[in-house]
Amino acid sequence: MLVFRAWGFVVFLKLRASFSLNDSTRCEIVGKYGQQVWEYPMKAFFLWIIFSSTAVLAQGQFTGPKETFLDLVDPLITEGEREIYSGITKYRERDYFHSIFWYKRDPHPELAGNEFKKEYFERREQARLRFSERDKPGVQTDRGRVFLLLGEPDEVVQEAVIESALGSGIKEKWIYKDENVTFSFLVEIGGTRYRLIDPLDKNVFEKLRQAKILDRAEPYKLNIMPISLPNIGATKDIENLVVKDREDLNAAISYSCFKSDSYQTEVYVGVTVNDGSGHHYEITLAAFDPYENKVLDIKKKVKAANGEFVGFPIALDPDQYQMVLRIKDPDGRMTVDRRYLDVPDFMEGSVQFSGIVWGNALKKIPVEGFNTDKRFIFADRFLDVQNQIKGQSPLYVMLETYGLETSSFVVLVNEKVVADQPLINMKISDGSRLLFEIPSSSWSDFFEIKVIGGNLDQKYAKSFYLLDGKPVTHAQMVASFEGLPYENELVWAAPQSDQIEQLTGIRIEVPDNLKVNEMYVYHNHRLISQRDKPPWQVEVSPGLVHLSGQNKFTIVMQTDSGPRYLEKAFKPLRIDQTIKTRAVNIFFNAFKEDTTFVPDLDLEAIDVKVDDKSVKPLSMKKEESAITYLFLVDCSYSMKDSFTGNIRAIKKFISLMRPIDQGFFVKFSNNYYQMNKPTRSKEVLKAVADSISLDAHNPRSSDRLYRENETYVYDAVIAGIHALIAYPGRKAAVLISDGISIEGVFTPMALLSYARENEVVIYSLWLDNNPKVSTDEFAFLRKEIGRGERVARAIGLSRFFAKKDTQKQIIMDKIKKGSITQGLMQMIAEESGGFHYRVFKADRSLIQTYIGDIENAMGSQYQMTLMLPISNQIQEVLLQYPDDKVYFRSKSAVKVRKTNPLVD
Repeated sequence: MLVFRAWGFVVFLKLRASFSLNDSTRCEIVGKYGQQVWEYPMKAFFLWIIFSSTAVLAQGQFTGPKETFLDLVDPLITEGEREIYSGITKYRERDYFHSIFWYKRDPHPELAGNEFKKEYFERREQARLRFSERDKPGVQTDRGRVFLLLGEPDEVVQEAVIESALGSGIKEKWIYKDENVTFSFLVEIGGTRYRLIDPLDKNVFEKLRQAKILDRAEPYKLNIMPISLPNIGATKDIENLVVKDREDLNAAISYSCFKSDSYQTEVYVGVTVNDGSGHHYEITLAAFDPYENKVLDIKKKVKAANGEFVGFPIALDPDQYQMVLRIKDPDGRMTVDRRYLDVPDFMEGSVQFSGIVWGNALKKIPVEGFNTDKRFIFADRFLDVQNQIKGQSPLYVMLETYGLETSSFVVLVNEKVVADQPLINMKISDGSRLLFEIPSSSWSDFFEIKVIGGNLDQKYAKSFYLLDGKPVTHAQMVASFEGLPYENELVWAAPQSDQIEQLTGIRIEVPDNLKVNEMYVYHNHRLISQRDKPPWQVEVSPGLVHLSGQNKFTIVMQTDSGPRYLEKAFKPLRIDQTIKTRAVNIFFNAFKEDTTFVPDLDLEAIDVKVDDKSVKPLSMKKEESAITYLFLVDCSYSMKDSFTGNIRAIKKFISLMRPIDQGFFVKFSNNYYQMNKPTRSKEVLKAVADSISLDAHNPRSSDRLYRENETYVYDAVIAGIHALIAYPGRKAAVLISDGISIEGVFTPMALLSYARENEVVIYSLWLDNNPKVSTDEFAFLRKEIGRGERVARAIGLSRFFAKKDTQKQIIMDKIKKGSITQGLMQMIAEESGGFHYRVFKADRSLIQTYIGDIENAMGSQYQMTLMLPISNQIQEVLLQYPDDKVYFRSKSAVKVRKTNPLVD
């Protein structure tokens, strides 16, 4: 590392290139704390170093690295941040803090670069030139520090001060209108130092510093999360479906649906166990579509005390599901909760309400940040989400509205108005995020909370039920309607048909002798709309109904003589339950002979074949939706020669990600951990990449293979995909490994099977580090066993040859791992529609090129949806185009597994 001073600040030079000075060799210059980044041809750069350093040394201004990070950001950093930073001692953790510090102040974190940081260091250069005083550099003077914090004032006013208590001289006022603050500086007659005279209260500066933090929740330290392996195999799926409902554990379970950035819907799952036998338990959640085909299987090992809420999001396509959630504690006690869940399609342009979450407290975000869902954050506070009522504190209820520009709102508890306006109404991209406060005096053993909003023509609504402080089960919710009197005089006027695809709205005719005050419309026993005046008709958003599932509409009329209700069930679009099929999304790329991707295709001209039979896709389109990337990084010691280059290549890839895309890391060797939750911030992702370190070798083994590679690749990839499928959007995994693996819980075939069952595109970068078998080792294998050894083994004395057997097994493992893993990684990548790259030691620089190829592939991707029969057999998918110079790469091997053969 070379350190020198140029352009007014200290530059730490890291040469990340070889030293053969050809015209193509390039290097990077980065400030130690990320002040600037440049890239130059190496020859030109060395000439620049010689010129700049000579000039600086001639002026006697070489100062070396005098400024620490705290010196650089002193006007910006809050007291809380300073305390956190002072407690960090590890180099990588401090680097991570630096990145998060700048991220929290970035107005556009999804874009490359950091507008705030760039402007701040530009101000530092201006402060040096404009505000330096006789004994202080400009960045340390009072005016310089205010300038660094707030920038140019809106107005500067100077006035003379004669013989005041402050002295005589010139008072200079800096007025900042947006911040509603004025700073006054005094320079005495004949002096050159401007000193701050007002305000002197440190709290004023602290509030201004805190106001620069835009994301208060992002933690300053990495919170590394263990990830679980899924259940693989039809036996577990059958068990989920046929297991009897149990309630060994007293638990509260809730589901709330929200709009996400992709075509999928985010379902926030909440679990609270009140009487577990330990501080940890296992959650298994399976989602089955209306035809009892498994769509998603999530397993989590949770650390939580009794009464502690645990929440996590999953992504599901809009549909109706049977959710089977099992909770198992260390003593083997189990609760099995089974319920139907309507996952709506929050369609663009339609007016809808999200699900509801609630909590007993609105808390201040801790200084160090936390890893809660940022959906529940309101400025400097967050909703402490729960799914059961605790104590007698008020209840805070939150939901989001989509497509509703202006509205008045009201909250009712058991038909009594408890709030007529939100406590907080925060604007989001497609609507509002609302928070209501409900007084504890409104509570009862059983109550229904309704949130209603809209205009004069139609009001939209959402409700949820609590029984003894916990969410009711599906059966309890259905039972709540059974006591209502059925009103034969009510007439279902429209629609007359019972076909769900013809439903656009509902109209009810009411006899003249029945005075109706309000009309509530429930879909599958969940409130969706309200009306308080005739005509008694409402529109029904197409995103709420499920063409292949159950759709029952219940109309509850509040009349002068009490509530009345009317029901109608609609037939699903497909009623043939004997045909077991599933819609499967296939992602593919088209490219030419020179491997350039084809961005525009005549989609109608593509011939799609499944098992050599032509099929017509349900849909086919150019895919531009948001992507969630999983970066799987092998940290085993055998990666030492390429590890730094691998991280640099991934950071380059992150720079090329679109603003709508997000990513997260899983590192693995002898274990596997998720390094962060998915984020769109490029700065955060790069900081996570830099925080990943290479594992040390294993000193317990004498052989290089096991000393450097105590690695579980198969388990790690399965665990990574299992984590990825819970997040919304298109899913892509980028795997960088040398593929040398010990077989753990799962075999290579289990990995292949799991990859085939999930809609994840896999890109594999296989670094050819595989240890070669020497001539001596081959000779050792061919050496025949002597007669004495055969006799000894025959009479049970094999233990005397344990060392020899171990050496033989090591050599056999080398042969196995050098061939099987390479073929497996290539197979899972190419079958998924991704690419596989084999990178030799002499070609490590190609990783940068290959990473660029992956970004181009995801940017020119197409999607088709096929209806495929469920089968344990592999179904081969083939795409053909009239132009024989256009080639396809798609998911070619699809396994649509039969999950419940008991009903077939």
